[in-house]
Amino acid sequence: MKVLVVDPDPESRDALRRALSAAGGQVRGFASAGEARRHLSEYAPDVVVAAIDLPEAEGEAFLAEASGTEPRRAVWALAPEGRLEGAIAAIGNGADDFLWRPVSAARVFQLVERLRRVRAEHELAEQTRLKLARLEAAAALPGHGAGPALREG
Repeated sequence: MKVLVVDPDPESRDALRRALSAAGGQVRGFASAGEARRHLSEYAPDVVVAAIDLPEAEGEAFLAEASGTEPRRAVWALAPEGRLEGAIAAIGNGADDFLWRPVSAARVFQLVERLRRVRAEHELAEQTRLKLARLEAAAALPGHGAGPALREG
């Protein structure tokens, strides 16, 4: 799982990197949305974590951009502790969930595990959909479902 982190706080960014790496992620961290934006399409992360308190509302704009470019990408807002309204606004602008700063490794692990479960469920649903489509296509073939006398004759 590739993760892109945007956080101007180097200690917080490092804590996120450690927690996400421990949960199995490959992490690239950036101090600004501008830096991260240049790597977004090239790195193609599975998860984007962006601080909502970047200067000039860059965090919220970056979250919206990251969620809009790849529908399967998970986007998590990073909010300063106690800024519930900011976290809620970020979810309203496309973030899937949020983390508080300072970062809790347990919360990061919880989000990663939830993401893995959701992705596994989506994969299973897609496999089931494809199997059903193949069965429907086979059933539509001439002679399929006809009795043995019709197939032999």
